[in-house]
Amino acid sequence: VATRRREAEAWLIAGMASAFPAFIFNSLIAPEITPSEFPIWISEMALLSFWAPLCEEIFKALAVALFIPTIKGPKKGFQVGFTVGLGFALIENFQYIGFSLLGGPLSITLTILVRGIGSIPGHAVWTAISGTAIGWMASDGEFRARMTWRAKNLGISAVDIAEGFGFDADGDGDLSGYDGERQTLDAAITDAISEKSEVDDSWLLADRNGQEINHSRISSILGKEELENVFSFPKDNPGLISYLTPKKISRAIPLSIAGHSFWNGSSYLSSVAPGKWFGIGDVGSAYISFSWTIILITTVLIIARRMMRGVISLDSTF
Repeated sequence: VATRRREAEAWLIAGMASAFPAFIFNSLIAPEITPSEFPIWISEMALLSFWAPLCEEIFKALAVALFIPTIKGPKKGFQVGFTVGLGFALIENFQYIGFSLLGGPLSITLTILVRGIGSIPGHAVWTAISGTAIGWMASDGEFRARMTWRAKNLGISAVDIAEGFGFDADGDGDLSGYDGERQTLDAAITDAISEKSEVDDSWLLADRNGQEINHSRISSILGKEELENVFSFPKDNPGLISYLTPKKISRAIPLSIAGHSFWNGSSYLSSVAPGKWFGIGDVGSAYISFSWTIILITTVLIIARRMMRGVISLDSTF
């Protein structure tokens, strides 16, 4: 799907904007609702692995939802979610790098490496999970009909109110309010369903006898090589496993929160546990923490690649 530059910029800016309410929640609200009697390490663990993933993934999902009118399906939802996550990570990284300035050159270097290499793809992947589910929701004809009907009714109400105050908002020469068709919600949904049925039934593959060819018959008729040429199957690594994330938002957002929580919680424990509980020195603790971060980054990059492959596969007939 071709993406215009201004679209990508809008997604990126929305992700950057979503970082500000998340920052306010994490800085001002979350510390106040975390029980003060908790030990320091438990309080920090709760802030990093519970409150931060919860609020950040919700705010990023809301940023993706702003673009529902332009999202036509899961692939576009994945694109929007991935880019919104990148925008969020950019602002968050500025915050962490700013704090690291107080720790000297070594602190700045480690922060840039860990945050720049790790958190950016991490945020992108977690938001892409939510974005893909939003794309599935937006592709539903009934949902789009409801959304379009509500937007149109909002405009009609605005015209009625403006003309009630004496402004000819629709330019028809009178002040009687909106004079166009006022379609009911049920009628809009019915039209959307009938339109979808007409589109779905307009094309099919048939053999010379007029019988419909299903997917299993296509491969036997065309053969593997011809089939790959017609449907453009990826040839770089056909055996690579692909991931398809949940279609329902009620499952996708908790999954993104869980992934974010595991990243934050395990990263925190890898930096605290070696010295606090096992008596390992600073150098050894830093080595363990950095090694675990490399494992997390590698895992996220593998997941991102396989998610992209899974989303791309949704565009084929299969």
